[in-house]
Amino acid sequence: MTPLNLKINHVRHIGLPVTNLTASDSFYEKLGFVNVMASGFDCKGGRGSVVMMQQGKLIIELYQMPETELQEIRNRNHGHIDHIVFDLETNVASQSQQLVQELLSSLSSSSTSDNTTSVLETVYGNRSLNVQA
Repeated sequence: MTPLNLKINHVRHIGLPVTNLTASDSFYEKLGFVNVMASGFDCKGGRGSVVMMQQGKLIIELYQMPETELQEIRNRNHGHIDHIVFDLETNVASQSQQLVQELLSSLSSSSTSDNTTSVLETVYGNRSLNVQA
């Protein structure tokens, strides 16, 4: 496989779905993370909550879906990292369509029999790459 012409500076944040946001927030605070943002969001007729926990340059996004969606999160047996966002050195806006096609192609060719392969969700902004599991 030919490497893409990307320079990844660092991970911007990692998104983790949780089933108890209060307990998860408390757990990460015990690890030295600080809650730097809290908000809510609408999802499928319900209300979810999200916090960004930061320690140094590392940010973890914890979010709790509305109650109607939590059972799916509880039943996952393939891990719980939902997405990872990379900060890129290069401007991906001009090459986003080609980038999306190349990443999707490489991911589908390496997929496993249990279909738990990561899938590229979005390329956005000028220097971010969001990969959703």
